[in-house]
Amino acid sequence: MDSYTCPKGHISTEPDFCSECGTKMQAAPAAPASVIVTAPPAAVAGKCPDCGAARVADGSNFCEVCGYNFSTGAHGEIPVAAASSPAPAPAAKVTPPASAPGGAGGFACPASQASQQSPDRQPQAPSLTTAVSAPQTAAAPAAAPQTAARWTILIAVDPSLRETGSPEPPAGVGPFTIHLDQPMSLIGRRSESRAIFPEIPLNYDDAVSHRHALLQRGADGSLSLRDIGASNGTRLNGKAVQPLVDIPMKDGDEITLGHWTRITVKAG
Repeated sequence: MDSYTCPKGHISTEPDFCSECGTKMQAAPAAPASVIVTAPPAAVAGKCPDCGAARVADGSNFCEVCGYNFSTGAHGEIPVAAASSPAPAPAAKVTPPASAPGGAGGFACPASQASQQSPDRQPQAPSLTTAVSAPQTAAAPAAAPQTAARWTILIAVDPSLRETGSPEPPAGVGPFTIHLDQPMSLIGRRSESRAIFPEIPLNYDDAVSHRHALLQRGADGSLSLRDIGASNGTRLNGKAVQPLVDIPMKDGDEITLGHWTRITVKAG
């Protein structure tokens, strides 16, 4: 026979009230609620759900642009909010013209105007001349991006780029050239565990992100640079570039990134 212990310490044969003293038995603790596990959102075939970039056809589980994991649904290095559109500029405030004296419609009576003039001046007929605005000058067209049949980059370690607190540049890393034969070339650091294999590997510079920037060749032979949310940023000709914005490149442009890496762009 089952036995139960009542709050006063008696051994009871009844589960609801103590058979010894009649005290109500304590309720058994409720079973914990089951945990509902939500599966990660399914990625749209051929498209990254975070940044919208096309998924490469080699079966990789990671987005080449933002690092989204197609298998687990984990987000990559770039916050989704970084690619959002800028807020529209506020509309200009337009102040209506003041009403002319003599009526709510904004037209003044000539007699009323004459009564307000000095007594020694004769009223004049209202002018019917039409105001002609000056013609607007057309804005100069934007310069066309430079095109080339082939683009090449020269990568070098430049000690002059070293800032205070940065480590000494590595020895024995000489300048090397890479031909941009792919439509899209990833600049970054190689990672076997994260399946990141950049076309432009810079593993010697630990201030370079694994997915740092992209060099993209257009169908017309143009070349553009896009920072894809690198932790330490990217500079073009000495000026920091805005992330997730495509910037046209031209022959002789210099990209600096990491501790001491300089990339010189060559057309042709």
